[in-house]
Amino acid sequence: MFIPRKPTPLGIMLKTLVDTASGILLNADIVEGAEEDANKEFNTQWGKSTGCTLRLCKPWHGKSRIVIGDSWFGSYRSGVALMKHGCFQVMNVKTGHKHFPKDKLKGIVKKRGDTHHVKVVVPGMQEERVNEVYGSIHMDIQPMVLVHTTGLSTPGPSRIRRWGKYKKGKIVKKKYKLDQPHVHSIYRAGFSAVDIFNKMALGPNSI
Repeated sequence: MFIPRKPTPLGIMLKTLVDTASGILLNADIVEGAEEDANKEFNTQWGKSTGCTLRLCKPWHGKSRIVIGDSWFGSYRSGVALMKHGCFQVMNVKTGHKHFPKDKLKGIVKKRGDTHHVKVVVPGMQEERVNEVYGSIHMDIQPMVLVHTTGLSTPGPSRIRRWGKYKKGKIVKKKYKLDQPHVHSIYRAGFSAVDIFNKMALGPNSI
């Protein structure tokens, strides 16, 4: 594939699964193009992004693992599909928000610290155990919307946020305590595992 914005624009695109505790690469799915990918396992029933998620997690189907993923993977559909294969999910949702009240949730939170949680029910899909899919939003500097099938709405571990701002010729450093729901703490603790692996394995300081 050719992606001009990448440091090395011509190469192989992989969708990867990394263990959040150890940082070890567990599985990878090669992007081979629209025609080839259309025939891959799970794609016909669930679509390409959810199909890819199911293939990556296939060795752990039925083992109640929690799958954390960014907005390319996260959707109402992926939550239903993973449940049907014995896994849970906590994922960010942006573009893949069909059947999911993302805009409604974003209209509820107004200031930092605001949270809201809803049970997502889609008419006509009761056979898919839709009552176990939830939407949660937490406002930090920007709102974070999650679609999940596990995790709690009760307060979770807080985190210390640090940032620097250039002011009058010097960098002024600040920090604040981020209070967050339990389900958001799960996401924030694990969503960067793939990026960390990529930096260590493929970055300028890699071996």
